[in-house]
Amino acid sequence: MATVTGGLLSLGIALVGLVLGIALLIAVCRIALHHPGGYRHLLGVGVAILVVALWESGELGTVVREAASYLTVATRTASPPPLVPPPGQR
Repeated sequence: MATVTGGLLSLGIALVGLVLGIALLIAVCRIALHHPGGYRHLLGVGVAILVVALWESGELGTVVREAASYLTVATRTASPPPLVPPPGQR
């Protein structure tokens, strides 16, 4: 059963890679044709390729955990905004 699951996972990753490759080609064509949304499309495909590459290498969980811990520490150390504006700024 484990080999079937591993084979399906490999097939799924290959299909995702194929779809991302096609999306990358479409984004480059949109940029070449001066379509207004071409750069945004290319940026989205680039982020998707990065996420899939991190997932394939097993580093996605590490990146998410480190980002979450960085954000929680940053929000704990930041001072909250004052509820009442200082005098002279009203």
